[in-house]
Amino acid sequence: METLLDLYRRRDMAGIWKRYCGFIDLSMDEFIASQSRQLEQQLREWDRSALVKKLFPSGVPRTVSEFRERAPLTTYEDYADVLLARKEEPLTEKPYAWIHTSGRSGEYEFKWVPYTRAMYDSLSDGTLACFLLGPCRRHGHIAIREKDRFMFTLALLPFISGLCMQALHEQFNFRIWPDYDEALKMDFFQRIREGIKLAFSEGIDYFYGITSVMLNISEQLENAGSSGAREEMRSLLHKPRVLLRLLWGTLKAKLRGDRLRPHDLWRVKGIMCSGMDSSIYKERIRMLWGEYPWEVYGCTEFGFIAYQHFASPGLVLRDSSSFYEFMDLEEHLKWKGDHSYRPCLRLLSELDVDKEYVLVGTNLNGGVLVRYVLGDSLKVLSLSDERIGLKLPQVMFSTRVDDVIDIAGFTRLTEKEMWTAIESTGIPYVDWVVAKEYRDNNPILQLYLETRQDGHDPEGIRQLVHDQLKKNDQSYRDLEEMAGIRPLRITLLSRGTFSRYLQERQAAGIDLAHQKPPHMSPTPEVVERLLAMSSLKF
Repeated sequence: METLLDLYRRRDMAGIWKRYCGFIDLSMDEFIASQSRQLEQQLREWDRSALVKKLFPSGVPRTVSEFRERAPLTTYEDYADVLLARKEEPLTEKPYAWIHTSGRSGEYEFKWVPYTRAMYDSLSDGTLACFLLGPCRRHGHIAIREKDRFMFTLALLPFISGLCMQALHEQFNFRIWPDYDEALKMDFFQRIREGIKLAFSEGIDYFYGITSVMLNISEQLENAGSSGAREEMRSLLHKPRVLLRLLWGTLKAKLRGDRLRPHDLWRVKGIMCSGMDSSIYKERIRMLWGEYPWEVYGCTEFGFIAYQHFASPGLVLRDSSSFYEFMDLEEHLKWKGDHSYRPCLRLLSELDVDKEYVLVGTNLNGGVLVRYVLGDSLKVLSLSDERIGLKLPQVMFSTRVDDVIDIAGFTRLTEKEMWTAIESTGIPYVDWVVAKEYRDNNPILQLYLETRQDGHDPEGIRQLVHDQLKKNDQSYRDLEEMAGIRPLRITLLSRGTFSRYLQERQAAGIDLAHQKPPHMSPTPEVVERLLAMSSLKF
């Protein structure tokens, strides 16, 4: 199969756009036809899978309509006995790679997912689409160039990001900091340290990764640029390019009357990010890099799902990642309470604007996940946009429906709502977790927060967050106004708490995926360790 580099050297820019970005040009009829054609091929491949056949006692469906009538909704539990043990015989074919989720898997340490070669090829093209659409300014615009530079900010295999980095290395001659082969021998923190040094000496053209990780690295770059006396930077100051970059950047910052920021040091082509926190942090990223981040959405089970349109903030679904159906939130709640209930599922052409749905996906390209309820919800922003020539819906992904905290039956707070409220206070913070706890048999919303400076008044912060939640969420406001309940409580953690927690986990040999505590509903054991780390004095 031709790579992006092959097409680029032939100067086939139209071919590049069609192969990697053509999904955003599809009409609704073309999108549905493409999905149906690929699903029919998948139905034939499932004849080779004992795991999938187990889901269809009367035989694997032969048509899309038959599939939609008979296919059950599934969760990881339906596949766990095979996939957790990484058994290959019951699959459609021997996997090209086994990858696993980031560890927020409830009762499972990880959720292992097999990727066929065809699934990897689709993921590979989807990864390159990020580097084409991210810096895109108009239809058909190809900004990518040979030897473009970016930092290795993603986790290695067996995370899906490891396959993404492999694809970037195989399909185009990027310069990756650190060098790809050397980076594979380093742990995450070593790669970031070396990447920062190379960014100062050699430059960067793109910044690509999980939004919260990108923000952390951005702040490290900012601090490194502002602290030339630090040990790691002193070793670079003998290089003329580094010194010139710092002097020129410092001059620009002084003329602006502000502190040195990454956009003073580098002029990048694109900032490409993923994660539900992207919309929350976009202003901070713009402040650091001088432009808003471009967003992509994906997951381990399905690969790349949706991409931000180059002329609009909404995301557009990719037709070749998986076969997608959508479940009303109310239907999801009924099904979650009773898995024998058969909810009505919609196709993309049947969605309503301003409504929220839970995503249900079926693997294509030889995968084995059937009508898999991922647990992510999305909101439909528009059904089309003639102004930019878009004929498909634009969506935004809002939350994990399983990360919702219910308080007194009045409100169901999501991670995104909680994150937005904390961010909107303007208080500099390191990280946070929030848990539903009980005081005198009454439910409370207990927020554990580490601020960047000492001396904050907990009650003052509690009031600020409470006010933002009331402002942003009608049901939370009703909780106080109609029931007289003010559930939010706050515990300020000492500076360095989250850093000490991560160091303890790393020293214990805990996998990178499990080092960071979940924001919503951490276990009592996690809360206990955070409080223990907070009480340590240094």
